[in-house]
Amino acid sequence: MKAVILDGAAANDAAGRQVRETLASQLQERGWNTEEIILRDRKIGACAGDFFCWVRSPGMCMLDDDNRDISRQVMSGDLLVYLTPVTFGGYSSVLKSMVDHLIQNISPYFQSVNGETHHKQRYK
Repeated sequence: MKAVILDGAAANDAAGRQVRETLASQLQERGWNTEEIILRDRKIGACAGDFFCWVRSPGMCMLDDDNRDISRQVMSGDLLVYLTPVTFGGYSSVLKSMVDHLIQNISPYFQSVNGETHHKQRYK
């Protein structure tokens, strides 16, 4: 099984680095392949929020930056971990930038699942 860790910590966050390394080590001891993605080292542009990834280029962000590769890695994983310091009650801005780009991985159409409304899955 594959675990993807999206690390949204700042470069000087020693505690974040230690948590990531410990988490990856623990997962590997349990048989997981881990992919650690240090978001601050990647080029991830701001999501325009125009939903082109839903209607004009389904499943692919219009921005040709590292978000496309990261999204493929996320979709091929079995477990996704958001690693972030809590800032202003939420996650870090670098993690937020990547999370915004993950909308391309779901369909704009809806379905009913156990009486709840969900987006249809684009991928298995």
